[in-house]
Amino acid sequence: MNINRIYDTIEAKVTKITGSRPNATERLVADLGCDSLDTLDIINQVEKELDVYIPNEVASEISSDTTLLDLAVLLTDKLNEK
Repeated sequence: MNINRIYDTIEAKVTKITGSRPNATERLVADLGCDSLDTLDIINQVEKELDVYIPNEVASEISSDTTLLDLAVLLTDKLNEK
């Protein structure tokens, strides 16, 4: 799975949630104010748009310091494990 496609999907969803375009180093929770439901919504959007399955446990690996790029790398790694 291509990290750029995943990142673009995450960025688009975060833009819808926050109302402004984030940068790669902004933290989902600490900087952008996303909560756990927002995070699950982002993961669900990646699944839907890219027609993939991401295990629910992935959400537990996301912390308040996780950046957009961190999330894209995490999801890419999980999807490429298969």
